[in-house]
Amino acid sequence: VKEAQDTLSLLDRYVDDIETNLDKERIKGKLKSLYVSAGDIDI
Repeated sequence: VKEAQDTLSLLDRYVDDIETNLDKERIKGKLKSLYVSAGDIDI
């Protein structure tokens, strides 16, 4: 059985696994901010 992970953990793991010279911590921060903002949108 695979271990279940929340969305932010999956995003962090994805960023950790990609090959890039960019600042991964900054990317994670931006993704977290977007995720939280998307959750605050009223439809």
